[in-house]
Amino acid sequence: HEVTNEMYNACVEAGVCPTVISLEGRSTEQVRNPLFATHPVTGISWNMARKYCEWANVRLPTDAEWEFAARGTAVQLYPWGNEDPDCNMVNMRGCSGLTAPVGANPGSNSPFEVMDMAGNVWEWTYDWYSDMYYHFAFSMNPAGPATYQDPDYPRKSVRGGSFLSRPNNLRTAARLGVDPFFAYEDVGFRCAESLGFTLPPDYVGVGDGISIGGDPEDGDTPEWFYRIGHTSVTCPDPANQIHIAIVF
Repeated sequence: HEVTNEMYNACVEAGVCPTVISLEGRSTEQVRNPLFATHPVTGISWNMARKYCEWANVRLPTDAEWEFAARGTAVQLYPWGNEDPDCNMVNMRGCSGLTAPVGANPGSNSPFEVMDMAGNVWEWTYDWYSDMYYHFAFSMNPAGPATYQDPDYPRKSVRGGSFLSRPNNLRTAARLGVDPFFAYEDVGFRCAESLGFTLPPDYVGVGDGISIGGDPEDGDTPEWFYRIGHTSVTCPDPANQIHIAIVF
């Protein structure tokens, strides 16, 4: 399941992981509240997620691994099948308005019984984001693009949708590209074990960056700190329609 507040705080207390910036009125406000110990941690940049997984002797899943864990071997829209989602099965927009404890929505579990593969929080993956990558990638265990698509805007792939997402972004194939140096109020992560996984020799890593932990730079406000600005174009859905999302 997703890494919880309690799990992440153990890494902070060990002196390894950076502290999550807690902002009033946001999901990060509860990161150190014992009543929210089993909620997925948010306010996590890609580097913070990577550091936690390394501390736990695991790693972030690749984009392809995440999708396979979400849908299994069947071709289906959502982890549970093709039935439209509702608040009884998944924590999405119009439901609680907050994160939920991990495992609270078993309807969003995958065919492999992996918890919360839709809704609750978006999840970082290891991959750089490229909207055309799967048009040309190997069909067996693709490792993701070797580098980022736009040299002026490096992005990592996130999966799964969140408590703020509409049904289209809960699909097993849905993904977005977001700045790995930012922390977001509805993005968390989970870890995976390495079983023979290797990166291409030309893979470009992510340095620690200038804003690890999501610390706002001078002159920035908490509203800007949690701003998401990007577009996403989906693959055709069952009705052969392409969806374009512009999120600010």
